Amino acid sequence: MRDREKKAQHVDLSLLDVQVSSLANVASSYLLKNHVTERMGNAHGNITPYETFRCADDPIMIAAGNDRMFAEVAKVVEHPEWADDERFKTNRDRIEHRDELRSLLEDVFLQKTAAEWEERLTEHGVPCGAVNNIEQVFDHPQVRHREMVQTGEHETLGETTFVRNPIRANGETLSIDQAPPVLGANTEEVLAGELGLDEESLQVLRKEGII
Repeated sequence: MRDREKKAQHVDLSLLDVQVSSLANVASSYLLKNHVTERMGNAHGNITPYETFRCADDPIMIAAGNDRMFAEVAKVVEHPEWADDERFKTNRDRIEHRDELRSLLEDVFLQKTAAEWEERLTEHGVPCGAVNNIEQVFDHPQVRHREMVQTGEHETLGETTFVRNPIRANGETLSIDQAPPVLGANTEEVLAGELGLDEESLQVLRKEGII
């Protein structure tokens, strides 16, 4: 009953706290082993191959998170012997020979398109995905299916296109009630409706150029 009686709490959530909590393996490496991870672009500091690779057209992201998945990658690129190669047999081996492995893989990936590799890797259970530019993002079948683009009427621009709120509640999307307001559009509404200022007070603020 006590939990049910609690009606509200103050939630304190800073952007910095969120960023620090998202450091995942980088944070663990430092806190447990005092290891300061170097910047590695899209590569994973503790697993490889787990990064983007150039293809004949667009890049592709591959997340071979364990030795079994790497063996599947080796099959897909038609080099199954790499799975038993002493340089690449375990993740620790692959980390030690990261640059060499990356060079070998990229030479192969450049021979086909990202879509072709994505199809083959997916068939073998390897997490992957082509890296889309912004045009490809909004043309993606799943993005279209999820209706991530909506239109609304803007006060000065007319009909304008927006990205919808990604949250769905009970299967329903959160609709856009209004377009982004122009500067000061809701000032008087907030002052009067939420802060309780009367018309006389608003007139003073208008006269002094505050609103």
